[in-house]
Amino acid sequence: PNAAIKHYEKLYTLDGENPATALNYATVLRQTGNPARAAIVLAPYINIKEIRNDIVVEAESPDILLEFAAIKLALGEYEEAETLLQALLTDTRAPELAPQAHNLIGVSLDARGKHREAEAYYEKAMDTWQGAPVNVMNNLALNLAQQGYFDESLNLLRQALVMEPESEKIAANIDFVRNLQSSVQRTMPPPSPK
Repeated sequence: PNAAIKHYEKLYTLDGENPATALNYATVLRQTGNPARAAIVLAPYINIKEIRNDIVVEAESPDILLEFAAIKLALGEYEEAETLLQALLTDTRAPELAPQAHNLIGVSLDARGKHREAEAYYEKAMDTWQGAPVNVMNNLALNLAQQGYFDESLNLLRQALVMEPESEKIAANIDFVRNLQSSVQRTMPPPSPK
Protein backbone atom coordinates (compact mmCIF):
# COMPACT_ATOMS: atom_id res chain seq x y z
CA PRO A 1 0.00 0.00 0.00
CA ASN A 2 2.74 2.50 0.83
CA ALA A 3 4.39 1.95 -2.56
CA ALA A 4 1.05 2.52 -4.28
CA ILE A 5 0.46 5.72 -2.33
CA LYS A 6 3.91 7.05 -3.22
CA HIS A 7 3.44 6.09 -6.86
CA TYR A 8 0.07 7.80 -7.23
CA GLU A 9 1.15 10.76 -5.12
CA LYS A 10 4.06 11.31 -7.50
CA LEU A 11 1.78 11.04 -10.53
CA TYR A 12 -0.70 13.40 -8.91
CA THR A 13 2.05 15.90 -8.13
CA LEU A 14 3.18 15.81 -11.78
CA ASP A 15 -0.30 15.73 -13.33
CA GLY A 16 -2.80 16.93 -10.73
CA GLU A 17 -5.13 18.39 -13.33
CA ASN A 18 -5.82 14.98 -14.85
CA PRO A 19 -9.11 13.57 -13.49
CA ALA A 20 -8.01 9.95 -14.00
CA THR A 21 -4.84 10.56 -12.01
CA ALA A 22 -6.80 12.26 -9.24
CA LEU A 23 -9.29 9.37 -9.19
CA ASN A 24 -6.54 6.74 -8.86
CA TYR A 25 -4.78 8.69 -6.13
CA ALA A 26 -8.02 9.31 -4.20
CA THR A 27 -8.98 5.62 -4.43
CA VAL A 28 -5.65 4.51 -2.98
CA LEU A 29 -5.91 7.14 -0.24
CA ARG A 30 -9.39 5.93 0.76
CA GLN A 31 -8.40 2.28 0.65
CA THR A 32 -5.40 2.92 2.89
CA GLY A 33 -7.35 4.85 5.52
CA ASN A 34 -7.05 8.48 4.47
CA PRO A 35 -10.52 9.42 3.18
CA ALA A 36 -10.20 13.06 4.28
CA ARG A 37 -7.22 13.59 1.96
CA ALA A 38 -9.02 11.62 -0.77
CA ALA A 39 -11.99 13.99 -0.53
CA ILE A 40 -9.69 16.98 -1.01
CA VAL A 41 -8.15 15.38 -4.09
CA LEU A 42 -11.52 14.70 -5.77
CA ALA A 43 -13.44 17.78 -4.62
CA PRO A 44 -12.48 19.86 -7.69
CA TYR A 45 -14.20 17.30 -9.93
CA ILE A 46 -17.56 17.33 -8.09
CA ASN A 47 -20.08 20.14 -7.98
CA ILE A 48 -23.02 19.83 -5.58
CA LYS A 49 -25.55 22.64 -5.55
CA GLU A 50 -29.10 23.24 -4.48
CA ILE A 51 -31.51 24.55 -7.11
CA ARG A 52 -35.07 25.22 -6.02
CA ASN A 53 -34.85 22.81 -3.08
CA ASP A 54 -33.36 20.07 -5.29
CA ILE A 55 -29.80 18.84 -4.94
CA VAL A 56 -28.00 18.81 -8.28
CA VAL A 57 -24.79 16.83 -8.57
CA GLU A 58 -22.35 17.31 -11.42
CA ALA A 59 -19.24 15.18 -11.73
CA GLU A 60 -16.35 14.96 -14.16
CA SER A 61 -17.19 11.26 -14.65
CA PRO A 62 -19.43 8.59 -13.13
CA ASP A 63 -16.33 6.82 -11.78
CA ILE A 64 -15.35 9.95 -9.88
CA LEU A 65 -18.88 10.28 -8.55
CA LEU A 66 -18.84 6.65 -7.33
CA GLU A 67 -15.46 7.08 -5.64
CA PHE A 68 -16.46 10.38 -4.04
CA ALA A 69 -19.55 8.66 -2.61
CA ALA A 70 -17.35 5.84 -1.25
CA ILE A 71 -15.14 8.49 0.34
CA LYS A 72 -18.15 10.15 1.95
CA LEU A 73 -19.19 6.77 3.37
CA ALA A 74 -15.69 6.28 4.79
CA LEU A 75 -16.01 9.71 6.43
CA GLY A 76 -19.38 8.77 7.94
CA GLU A 77 -21.26 11.33 5.84
CA TYR A 78 -24.02 8.87 4.96
CA GLU A 79 -26.77 11.17 3.75
CA GLU A 80 -24.42 13.03 1.41
CA ALA A 81 -23.09 9.70 0.13
CA GLU A 82 -26.63 8.54 -0.60
CA THR A 83 -27.37 11.78 -2.46
CA LEU A 84 -24.29 11.22 -4.63
CA LEU A 85 -25.19 7.59 -5.25
CA GLN A 86 -28.79 8.43 -6.18
CA ALA A 87 -27.36 10.97 -8.65
CA LEU A 88 -25.14 8.23 -10.06
CA LEU A 89 -28.17 5.99 -10.56
CA THR A 90 -29.71 8.66 -12.79
CA ASP A 91 -26.46 9.29 -14.71
CA THR A 92 -26.88 7.76 -18.17
CA ARG A 93 -23.13 7.73 -18.88
CA ALA A 94 -22.37 4.57 -16.91
CA PRO A 95 -25.34 2.29 -16.16
CA GLU A 96 -22.85 -0.51 -15.39
CA LEU A 97 -22.01 1.27 -12.11
CA ALA A 98 -25.58 0.89 -10.81
CA PRO A 99 -24.89 -2.40 -8.94
CA GLN A 100 -21.99 -0.78 -7.08
CA ALA A 101 -24.16 2.24 -6.29
CA HIS A 102 -26.92 -0.01 -4.94
CA ASN A 103 -24.40 -1.87 -2.79
CA LEU A 104 -23.00 1.35 -1.33
CA ILE A 105 -26.47 2.73 -0.65
CA GLY A 106 -27.10 -0.48 1.26
CA VAL A 107 -23.92 0.06 3.27
CA SER A 108 -25.01 3.61 4.08
CA LEU A 109 -28.50 2.56 5.14
CA ASP A 110 -27.11 -0.26 7.27
CA ALA A 111 -24.76 2.18 9.01
CA ARG A 112 -27.79 4.29 9.89
CA GLY A 113 -29.75 1.30 11.24
CA LYS A 114 -32.16 1.09 8.28
CA HIS A 115 -31.61 -2.62 7.73
CA ARG A 116 -34.81 -3.47 5.85
CA GLU A 117 -34.22 -0.66 3.34
CA ALA A 118 -30.57 -1.69 3.00
CA GLU A 119 -31.55 -5.29 2.30
CA ALA A 120 -33.55 -4.20 -0.75
CA TYR A 121 -30.56 -2.29 -2.16
CA TYR A 122 -28.23 -5.26 -1.64
CA GLU A 123 -30.70 -7.49 -3.47
CA LYS A 124 -30.83 -5.02 -6.38
CA ALA A 125 -27.03 -5.03 -6.49
CA MET A 126 -26.88 -8.84 -6.53
CA ASP A 127 -29.48 -9.06 -9.30
CA THR A 128 -27.38 -6.99 -11.70
CA TRP A 129 -23.80 -7.60 -10.49
CA GLN A 130 -21.30 -8.62 -13.16
CA GLY A 131 -19.14 -11.50 -11.97
CA ALA A 132 -19.19 -13.06 -8.52
CA PRO A 133 -20.99 -10.71 -6.11
CA VAL A 134 -18.95 -11.83 -3.09
CA ASN A 135 -18.72 -8.37 -1.52
CA VAL A 136 -22.46 -7.79 -1.87
CA MET A 137 -23.21 -11.26 -0.52
CA ASN A 138 -21.04 -10.47 2.50
CA ASN A 139 -22.84 -7.16 3.07
CA LEU A 140 -26.27 -8.73 2.66
CA ALA A 141 -25.34 -11.59 5.01
CA LEU A 142 -24.26 -9.17 7.73
CA ASN A 143 -27.44 -7.19 7.14
CA LEU A 144 -29.54 -10.34 7.60
CA ALA A 145 -27.65 -11.21 10.78
CA GLN A 146 -28.42 -7.74 12.14
CA GLN A 147 -32.09 -8.47 11.54
CA GLY A 148 -31.83 -11.83 13.33
CA TYR A 149 -31.92 -14.04 10.22
CA PHE A 150 -28.85 -16.04 11.22
CA ASP A 151 -29.46 -19.16 9.14
CA GLU A 152 -29.99 -17.15 5.95
CA SER A 153 -26.93 -15.08 6.78
CA LEU A 154 -24.71 -18.13 7.31
CA ASN A 155 -26.02 -19.77 4.14
CA LEU A 156 -25.14 -16.67 2.10
CA LEU A 157 -21.69 -16.40 3.69
CA ARG A 158 -20.99 -20.06 2.92
CA GLN A 159 -21.98 -19.50 -0.71
CA ALA A 160 -19.63 -16.51 -0.84
CA LEU A 161 -16.82 -18.59 0.66
CA VAL A 162 -17.28 -21.21 -2.06
CA MET A 163 -16.86 -18.46 -4.65
CA GLU A 164 -13.84 -17.00 -2.87
CA PRO A 165 -12.33 -19.75 -0.69
CA GLU A 166 -9.25 -17.75 0.29
CA SER A 167 -11.27 -14.86 1.75
CA GLU A 168 -10.28 -14.35 5.36
CA LYS A 169 -12.98 -11.67 5.68
CA ILE A 170 -15.77 -14.08 4.72
CA ALA A 171 -14.41 -16.80 7.04
CA ALA A 172 -14.19 -14.29 9.89
CA ASN A 173 -17.76 -13.15 9.25
CA ILE A 174 -19.00 -16.76 9.37
CA ASP A 175 -17.43 -17.05 12.82
CA PHE A 176 -18.87 -13.67 13.82
CA VAL A 177 -22.42 -14.61 12.78
CA ARG A 178 -22.17 -18.01 14.49
CA ASN A 179 -21.01 -16.35 17.71
CA LEU A 180 -23.74 -13.73 17.44
CA GLN A 181 -26.34 -16.43 16.90
CA SER A 182 -25.09 -18.40 19.92
CA SER A 183 -25.07 -15.27 22.04
CA VAL A 184 -28.64 -14.38 21.10
CA GLN A 185 -29.82 -17.94 21.72
CA ARG A 186 -28.21 -17.97 25.21
CA THR A 187 -29.92 -14.71 26.20
CA MET A 188 -33.39 -15.73 25.01
CA PRO A 189 -35.75 -16.94 27.72
CA PRO A 190 -36.70 -20.61 27.58
CA PRO A 191 -39.99 -21.33 25.87
CA SER A 192 -42.96 -21.27 28.18
CA PRO A 193 -44.69 -24.59 28.83
CA LYS A 194 -47.90 -25.23 26.99
